[in-house]
Amino acid sequence: LMEASVTSKTQGRKHNNIAEFLDWAHQHRLHAKDVLPASEVTLCEYAAEFGGKLAGASVKAKLSAIKGWTIMKGYAWQGGDRLRKVLAGVERSAPPSSFRPEREPVKKSHLSILHAELDLSDTNGLDCCIAAAADLMFYSQLRAGEILPTNSSFSQYNTKFMPKISDLSKTNAAGSKRLFLPRTKTSQMRG
Repeated sequence: LMEASVTSKTQGRKHNNIAEFLDWAHQHRLHAKDVLPASEVTLCEYAAEFGGKLAGASVKAKLSAIKGWTIMKGYAWQGGDRLRKVLAGVERSAPPSSFRPEREPVKKSHLSILHAELDLSDTNGLDCCIAAAADLMFYSQLRAGEILPTNSSFSQYNTKFMPKISDLSKTNAAGSKRLFLPRTKTSQMRG
C-alpha cells in the first residue's frame, strides 16, 4: 500500500533517486550495513555532494525517497539535526540556475483582454469553452490540469480523472455553482 500512496510518475522518480544513492554508495565503496539503514553521517555526506549543484528542494526529494525506502524495508530513519543543517547549507549554496524568476500573477484585467479577443456569441462554442475554462481556473484557483484533459480526443477523456457536466451543481440562491473535481493534484482520487 505504501507504493500506492503516490502516482506512478512519482514512484519512478523515487526509484531513480534510490538507484542514484546506491550507485553513489557503490562508488564510495560503502558496505551494505552502511547503506541500509544509512547512518546520519552517510546521509550527510551524500547530501553534501549536491552543494552548489542542486536546489535544496531537489536534494530533499532525493533524501525523502531514501527515507521511504529505508522505512519500507523495516529500518529506522537515521536522519536528524546534522542532516537538517547540511540540507540548510545545500539550500544556501544552490546555484542561481536552480531558481526560476517569479511568474506574474494572472489578473482580472488579463481575463478582460481574453474575453475581448474571443467570439462569445452563441455560434462559437470553442471560444465560449475557452472563456469558461479560464474563468473557472481563475475564480476557483485551479490548475489547468485539474479541469482540462491532456488530449483533445473525446474518446481519450477519462471521467475518473476529469470533471463531467453532471459534476456541476445547480445554481444556488447566491447565483453560484459547485464543481466536483474527481481528482486534484493534492488529493488525487478523493476529489
